[in-house]
Amino acid sequence: IDPETMTIEALFTMSLGDFPAELRMDGAAENLFWINGSNLWKMNIAAETLPTEPLLTSDAAYLYGLMIDHTTGDIYLSDAADFSQNGTVVRYSASCQELDRFSAGIAARAFCWKR
Repeated sequence: IDPETMTIEALFTMSLGDFPAELRMDGAAENLFWINGSNLWKMNIAAETLPTEPLLTSDAAYLYGLMIDHTTGDIYLSDAADFSQNGTVVRYSASCQELDRFSAGIAARAFCWKR
């Protein structure tokens, strides 16, 4: 959607059964990221078709949150586990190398930065 004219510039149809969530943009405003099932997807904003392969497949029980650090490019994914115990956040580099993981609260989904 063009933010000035509010017109649709491109429309992408997901496959039946897909549940894309947590749409995010990188710091350069060049790529979109989203989660769908246990996969993290990435698509350049100029792309004319949806990607056919995920950027990353997670071992999470339930991928629930996504954030891209606009300063470092690091990718944060939260696993809600079973929604009744603490979840886990996994931090990846922009090139999808796992950097670390830590415990988070129950059903942790949102992220914020204190700089």
